Amino acid sequence: MKLLQLKIFFSILLISSVYNSFSQIVESDKSTIYINNIEQTTEILVDSTPPIISLISPQVREGETFKTDYDKLILVGKVTDEGGISTLLVNSKEIIPNPGGIFREEINLKKGENSFKIIVMDEGKNLTEKTISIQYNPLSYSTDTFNLKGKYYALLVAINEYKHPDVYNLQNPVRDAQALYNVLSSKYLFDSEDISFLKNPTREEIINSLDMLSNKLTDEDNLLVFYAGHGWWDKDA
Repeated sequence: MKLLQLKIFFSILLISSVYNSFSQIVESDKSTIYINNIEQTTEILVDSTPPIISLISPQVREGETFKTDYDKLILVGKVTDEGGISTLLVNSKEIIPNPGGIFREEINLKKGENSFKIIVMDEGKNLTEKTISIQYNPLSYSTDTFNLKGKYYALLVAINEYKHPDVYNLQNPVRDAQALYNVLSSKYLFDSEDISFLKNPTREEIINSLDMLSNKLTDEDNLLVFYAGHGWWDKDA
């Protein structure tokens, strides 16, 4: 009898300790529901690390001045942040970097000092700013530095298409030669009629053009030869 009473006492004590671990008891006529009271603490991680801006081109440190004699500049950089990039601005113009964080922007320069600001914000609203100073001084040419007695000739050879089955065609040579033709005829001392532009020529056409130039040029003339296309590496030469 005492052993039975002792077992009942321990059972009541165990049930009481279990019930006490619940903070709420909901009762009805038919059942009793115990709601466990467990405090859950959620740790919120706050991103306080600002993004990183790395300049690829031009390679200039903040506080230094990059000098150039070109009126345009291709700005290339990279932005990184573990939480993701939200906004990227170059002089208030929004730029969208590629998935790797690389961005590219063409900038027109005015003569003298040019200042550009890069601002990047990550998803946690952290900001990073970088200022670039660029000094643009256009080249000033003097007629004393040129040989004005002679003429300026150019031979531009560009080959995209190849007949040999083992040689694949190209896409850029003609385009590159056309860009050079435009620059030579508009910004340098080359008259358009003195520029020979051969697009996808044969070997015979190239040799004929060289022969014509050799018969035309004098000792005081200048010749620029430009070739774009497949080549052959001659170790002996």
